Amino acid sequence: MNRRKWFRSCALATLSLPLFAWRGVAQEGGNPTLADTLRVGLRCRREAEIAFVNLVVARVNERRIPEAMVLKLFDYARARRPKLPFPYFEAAMRKQAVSLGVTL
Repeated sequence: MNRRKWFRSCALATLSLPLFAWRGVAQEGGNPTLADTLRVGLRCRREAEIAFVNLVVARVNERRIPEAMVLKLFDYARARRPKLPFPYFEAAMRKQAVSLGVTL
C-alpha cells in the first residue's frame, strides 16, 4: 500500500466517524430521542455529564422545562465551542433553570 492510498483511507475513516456515532442511537422509527441527541451532540463522556443530561430530559418530560429552550441552548453550546460544548450547555441550562424556578 502506498502512502497516498493509506492517507486517503485514514481520512475517509476519520470523516465517517460522526456517521457511525449516530448509528445505533436512533429508535425504531429512525429518529433519535432527546437524550440521545444531547448525549451525542454535547459529546458527553463522563458519568456526571450523562446524569446531568438525563436530569434535564426528566425535567422536560415532566413539562417543567420547555424542550424548545433545551434545543436552543444545545445549539448555542455547539456554536460556542464545537469540540467541547457540554460546559457551555450546563452553565446556560443551570442559569435558565434558576429563572424558571426549577432545580437541577
